Amino acid sequence: MEADHCGLDLLGSTYGLARRYDDAERPLREAPAGYRRLDGSDSAELAWRLSQLARVIDNGGRSIHAIPLYREEVSMGAKKMGTTSISYSILLNNLAIASRRAGDFDTAEQSHAQALPAMQKDWPADNKTLHRILHDYALLLHQGKTKLREPLFETYAVRVKSLGEDSNEATISQIGIAEYELATRQTDHAWSRLRATAERALAL
Repeated sequence: MEADHCGLDLLGSTYGLARRYDDAERPLREAPAGYRRLDGSDSAELAWRLSQLARVIDNGGRSIHAIPLYREEVSMGAKKMGTTSISYSILLNNLAIASRRAGDFDTAEQSHAQALPAMQKDWPADNKTLHRILHDYALLLHQGKTKLREPLFETYAVRVKSLGEDSNEATISQIGIAEYELATRQTDHAWSRLRATAERALAL
């Protein structure tokens, strides 16, 4: 039975990597159901299986349908992984991304804020995944009610230090800061930043 579940996971993951999200959903939905029939108790393994399924649904453009699965995995992860573990933080971050895509900015902000401490503690400051997550958190600045500026500037500083001021990642951060400045009516700062960024890119 467990081999069957592994085969379903592999098939679903392969379709997911190929961005065939509709094809990926069926085997990934069958795998958790099989685990539950085999063992009705919650487990960290089952939480990851639900995460795979939710991510496929989310990436297929149906974030609002993925959120209940993400919430279930987070609840399961809290019990089986511990709320200070990096694994639990990754599950929380998945919920944050889907919530942002679905327009639930409050849940996205809360989930990001809860996930980041463990990531910042366990991962090095120049970790690319950490950069991306900080940038995702910063996107909430001008997509919802959140008015936190620190993630944008923190991400930019880390990217400059580890990758260089002329890197694509640093440029993306600069554009994000400019968008924040435009949203908060700091127009002169925003255009000055964008001009400097464009001139630097043209000089390369």
